[in-house]
Amino acid sequence: MKLSFLGPEFLTWLYFHLDHLPVQLTLGRRVVLKPLDSDEQKVMIASPKLEESGEFLQAVRAGAYVESISLDLTLGERVHSLALNALDGSLSGVKTNGLEKNQEDSLEADVLIRMSNLDEIEDAIKRVFEQFLEARLGQKFQSESVKTIRESVSEGLRAKLP
Repeated sequence: MKLSFLGPEFLTWLYFHLDHLPVQLTLGRRVVLKPLDSDEQKVMIASPKLEESGEFLQAVRAGAYVESISLDLTLGERVHSLALNALDGSLSGVKTNGLEKNQEDSLEADVLIRMSNLDEIEDAIKRVFEQFLEARLGQKFQSESVKTIRESVSEGLRAKLP
């Protein structure tokens, strides 16, 4: 069974459901989109305000899915910046703000702290993915989730066009 559509669907769904997640995720500054049926064609959008990007909405309306997206994940007092890849679920460019480095910490202690942060990030992303799977496998996915995404795209584009 071919499941390669699931990652791009997840990230596209994620973009439109950031306000309804079990963790605090916000958009970063970069998103890469591509049509599901094309391996060559991609659109990269970089903006300090991705949520206001008419380009993004146009691409989704034309049938593009999110291939990778940059996000900021807030866990307690720490903010983790990362990129999430739809094709294999990998994380890249992980940076943690609010992680104080003590000069007395050994290299081993520093690595353990960073690994602990990666575990926290992975757990948070898993919770969001579980929420997506529950919605995706539910009977109302097409009638509710996809409808909400279409309405968000239409409303967003109407607001952008004169």
